[in-house]
Amino acid sequence: MFSIILLPFTKFLERLKFPRTLATFIAIILGLVFIGSIVYFLYFQITSFIKDVPTIKKNLADHYVTIQNWAEQKLHISTERQSVLINNATTEVKNAGSSYIDKTFLTISQAILLCVLVTFYTFFIIYYRDIIKRFFFSVFGKSNTSKVNDV
Repeated sequence: MFSIILLPFTKFLERLKFPRTLATFIAIILGLVFIGSIVYFLYFQITSFIKDVPTIKKNLADHYVTIQNWAEQKLHISTERQSVLINNATTEVKNAGSSYIDKTFLTISQAILLCVLVTFYTFFIIYYRDIIKRFFFSVFGKSNTSKVNDV
């Protein structure tokens, strides 16, 4: 998909007499810069949210009493029973904390590896697009040439 998105820009650079390798490289770098800027924007938004966490905690603490009273009145669950349920859930989350850290590290490692592989695959798909195109023409035969060319 990344290759398809970058192909028009690569062709534009090739029309400006850039060598195919350089045009492909420039297109990929600009694509990565674009994606990186989106990631940076999301990172900035998340850090802003994290800065607001103390305020959110304070508001939640204020609403906690209201919710506790509502649960006692409507659901007939005593505040002591609610505290026991919340403490049990908190203990379970704390016990599972190390597995969350492991999963997070694994996910980040996989994401980095995926980004590297996608970059290389994109480069080679754009660079060898003529060979790939000839391959598909030969696989699907002469009767399907117009359909393959459209695709």
